Amino acid sequence: MFAILIANSIIATTAAEGNNGCSPDTLPTLEVPHCNDGSTQALINKRLGTLASDFPTATVDLCYTDTSLEMIFTANSETSYLVNETFVNNDPIWMWTVMEAFIATGDEDPTHYLEFEVAPNNVTWTGFIHNPNKDFSSKATAFLDDLHTYPITSSTVRNDAAQTWTSSVSLALSLFNVEDPYDKSWRMNFFRTYYQNENSEQEYGAWNPNRLISFHQTECFGHVKFARKKHGCIEDELPSMSVPDCDDGFSIATINKRLGSLAQDFPEATVILCYTDKSLELTFKATGETSYLVNETMVNNDEIWRWTVMEAFIGVGEHAPTRYLEFEVAPNNVTWIGFIHNPNKDFTSKATAFVDDLDTYPITASTVRNEAEQTWTSTVSLPLSMFNVADPVNTKWRMNFFRTFYKDENSVQEYGAWIPNKQISFHQSECFGHVTLGPSGLTYGQASIGSSSDNVSGAAGESVNTSNTSNAAEISDNGTEWDPWADPSGGTMDNQGSRSTATAIWPRGIAIFCMVFSAVLVTL
Repeated sequence: MFAILIANSIIATTAAEGNNGCSPDTLPTLEVPHCNDGSTQALINKRLGTLASDFPTATVDLCYTDTSLEMIFTANSETSYLVNETFVNNDPIWMWTVMEAFIATGDEDPTHYLEFEVAPNNVTWTGFIHNPNKDFSSKATAFLDDLHTYPITSSTVRNDAAQTWTSSVSLALSLFNVEDPYDKSWRMNFFRTYYQNENSEQEYGAWNPNRLISFHQTECFGHVKFARKKHGCIEDELPSMSVPDCDDGFSIATINKRLGSLAQDFPEATVILCYTDKSLELTFKATGETSYLVNETMVNNDEIWRWTVMEAFIGVGEHAPTRYLEFEVAPNNVTWIGFIHNPNKDFTSKATAFVDDLDTYPITASTVRNEAEQTWTSTVSLPLSMFNVADPVNTKWRMNFFRTFYKDENSVQEYGAWIPNKQISFHQSECFGHVTLGPSGLTYGQASIGSSSDNVSGAAGESVNTSNTSNAAEISDNGTEWDPWADPSGGTMDNQGSRSTATAIWPRGIAIFCMVFSAVLVTL
């Protein structure tokens, strides 16, 4: 009976593994990072056939960009570098010394995949394999010839003294019909062929070998996952905000989370937003300010971001921007303004077009410092013409807001954000929130953008700085300065600027009707 159980177990194991010796439960896995976050490595050291781990080692370092899969093949202990020098691309270079990658999208055992090979003399073989039985018993190949079109690139360096050769390879993700690589699942395997010398037999090694000495047993391809970027932002989880017309109220973005740790213990700041037909209006308010640390020698577009500032990053459109406005303001009302070109969306490549002639746009800023309350507030107006926006209603934007803080002049700079990231970088544009300039009609808070600078004044303990003060203060209909945190009904404000009392949000017409109706009742 015991012998029967053992026999049955062996039969079951053999059936699970198949003739190639691979089992779904034992396939290797690999998580590939974005190239900005490093790379991961697959090790080729096991022999096809015997599965012994004594094959001359090779490695494949992998990472991905927004548009490509990047691989660095490195062969060690190379003793022959045996190639056929008469061969050109897509000749059968696999008969000699090569390293290879087999790549398919999806989680299933592939029937269609890319085979890429490179030799020590940088000759390549590239083709899509159709392998309907997953074992190469039936097959077809579609060769890729015009490599520059994709593009597919390789660069190979041979080091005889170190007995190595290395090939850096880039494969366009468009080859695989992949537009968004994040969280994408793949099946892959990697191989190396080796000759000890020109008179020896060819030997075969793999990342995940099989018992049949066949490169095309797709059930043996390992599982590969493209990791999300280390900034920690997930597109589907980004906050969104609807910003009203200034006649209807305002919305509020809260800066209280730290870059890096994401901890929600950063000294709070808020950014109040609304828009007019011609401008985007922002009111920054920093609380818990203890140092107001600035460099008084600096002027506009100096490196004020090294000190105490609040910042807005603003791009037009729904997608993570590669071009956006960066606006900074310090407690002394000095500003930094420029359009950022950030093609990789992570600031690894960048350029800045500075904005200098603020009166022409016009761009205005007015800053009030209140040391008694440990606050400072900057009221900013940015013309929509800066963003080539003529009709703002229902336009889509990507934005983020930041604050830098020093506890005192001897402390280190701290960084907070509306939407923080794990990399302590303001320029991870994939972390910018979604903002819509909404239609008019609902009253979020009673606000009116004034055009007079007469009300720019400070009470005891306040200092006031203005720059192009044509819009230096917000003035309500009765001529008093508008406090955007105040609720006309006495209730509290939520983060959309709407009252959290039972009266909530009222269309302006309904509110007027109720006032008239109440007056009639009093008369009666």
